[in-house]
Amino acid sequence: MLRDVWKLCWGKMLLTYTVLAVEATAFAFFPFYLGKAVDGIFAKNWLWFGIYLGVCIIGCTVGTFRQMFDTRVFGSAWRKISCGVVNTMMARKMDTSKVITRAGMSTRFVDFFEYAVPQIVRAGIGVIIALCMLQRAIGGLVWWLALLCAGKASISLWVSYREQYWDHKVTDSNDSRNEAIEARDMAGVDESYKVRILAYIKQSDWGAFDWLQGVLFGVAGEVVVIVGLTSGTVTPGEVLAAVGYVWNLFGQVMVVSYFFGALRSVEVARERIAEGTEDE
Repeated sequence: MLRDVWKLCWGKMLLTYTVLAVEATAFAFFPFYLGKAVDGIFAKNWLWFGIYLGVCIIGCTVGTFRQMFDTRVFGSAWRKISCGVVNTMMARKMDTSKVITRAGMSTRFVDFFEYAVPQIVRAGIGVIIALCMLQRAIGGLVWWLALLCAGKASISLWVSYREQYWDHKVTDSNDSRNEAIEARDMAGVDESYKVRILAYIKQSDWGAFDWLQGVLFGVAGEVVVIVGLTSGTVTPGEVLAAVGYVWNLFGQVMVVSYFFGALRSVEVARERIAEGTEDE
């Protein structure tokens, strides 16, 4: 169904992704602008400070209008995809409870393009620029940062599959709850919520683990940058820029966790919707 969403609005999506790429590139240089602005202030030169403020204002303004445009584009796609799922499942005489839950899951395909793709585009640009700028500051030590990023992303990929298992459990519990409500079976409703809460706890536990390992990799990255900076002569602005870039680097890598989760979520929705829309 991702292909269906793409066919519905590929032209407008390409437009918004192009604007996003320009926007993300401008924002990715923020630590550099800020470092230059700080050094300029110490030197009584306000040019870079003005550039920093100008980029902030323009970038935020463009980003605001892009998001408003996105909502209109993807809102239309969501309506068409959801109506298509409901119509197909109703034609196959599926249980009303399952039609409701699957219709709710159809929004995951639209959300993937509206939220997950923009975030991974922004993260990709941010990571590349951060590594390039840090290479200027700490030289060959930047390869250690690249390895740390790869390690963090690999663990996040593994975690996403653990969370996917519980996503299936959530769907099962929602089906059971709706069926129990339709049958006026309060005991069944209570049992379905027990399963739902257990799944919620497990997903939260895996999310907490992923956050912790991301923070630890980030701290390790800060150590690498600090060691690299102490080997040369740097200005206060360059230190500020380097620290900003290492935070930005691992912050963007943590976005990869969200992207992997979105992929697994789409897989669950595709499998469950297929139960009622594809021929056996």
